[in-house]
Amino acid sequence: RTVQPAKLTRTGQCKVRLRGSGIVFGRRQGSYTQQSCMRRLHVCCAATVALLCGMRVVVELHERQGAWRVTQAVVGAVAGGQREGCDFLLRLRQLGATQQEQAQQLKIGIVLLAVPASAEWPAHVVQLSIRNKRQYAELHGYELIVETTADPSRPAAWSKLRAMQQHLARFDFLAFMDLDTLIMNSSILLEWFARDCLNQPNAFSACDIVMAQDHNGPNSGVMLLRNSDWTQWFLQLWWDQDQFVKGNYMFEYEQRGLHHLVGSEVWRQRNLPVHRDADAIAQHMHFVPPCALNSRRFHLHGLYKVARAGKLRMVREERYVAGDFIIHFAGLKGRFRQDLMLMFRDSELAT
Repeated sequence: RTVQPAKLTRTGQCKVRLRGSGIVFGRRQGSYTQQSCMRRLHVCCAATVALLCGMRVVVELHERQGAWRVTQAVVGAVAGGQREGCDFLLRLRQLGATQQEQAQQLKIGIVLLAVPASAEWPAHVVQLSIRNKRQYAELHGYELIVETTADPSRPAAWSKLRAMQQHLARFDFLAFMDLDTLIMNSSILLEWFARDCLNQPNAFSACDIVMAQDHNGPNSGVMLLRNSDWTQWFLQLWWDQDQFVKGNYMFEYEQRGLHHLVGSEVWRQRNLPVHRDADAIAQHMHFVPPCALNSRRFHLHGLYKVARAGKLRMVREERYVAGDFIIHFAGLKGRFRQDLMLMFRDSELAT
């Protein structure tokens, strides 16, 4: 804010105004000089700087590994216990063991959209995410595609749709993983999810897309897409939702278009527009528990927001536990996200 110089009024008031804020310092009667008024302003400024520095120290402590583990202990105490939906992975493992020969016939690829290095995404963090996916792909014979081009007309996250459109035809199933994800358990196979999708009994439509559904509804950070005409049609329809590129909507980027197309519960609760064929589109989606495909780490503020929404039970299903397939640092930004990805990078890839 621009500081208006101190001045003496006829009544002897000493006033220092912060222009645009409506704040007035020094509203006391007396014979003040301009120098004494400026000293009072300096004290106020020093106190403000001290407060901001103190807040920064708290943030720094929270970002350290020890403080983060304390945070997770609190989250575990609040939302601990048996995760009801996560026996899903055990069922998938059994399915994979009984259909191993069939599973080897599926051609599966993984697409990763790698944005150019920036302050938000330093080069070493981008390469960390790529290496993590490459190790997993080489271990199981998947093809890894690192897409580096993005459409400049909209935020880069939308370009994941173009990347999947471009490469889907060469595979039976194509997985997409956001850059802010890490594979934590390489013993879990994508074939398990693919076979589970193909085995879904549905008299009205086929399973074409597998993704997790958390307390906010479907999350497109990790997806497995079946090569079908419907999937190609849907990707184009999703891209065409350009009315959500800008505007005051919940969620960010392509997530808005997804919630509009499937008519998610949270989207409807906000009375936001829903696609006319939302119910039919949702029939082609196979939603799995978040702990099976898209686990998350919660910080205390995130836990508070979920609790306010009355969905604390979902934290138990979503929060990352050792042995989960993928951890997704969704909603985290900047250095906080970078430090957590570095912290988790090699902890359990070999399990």
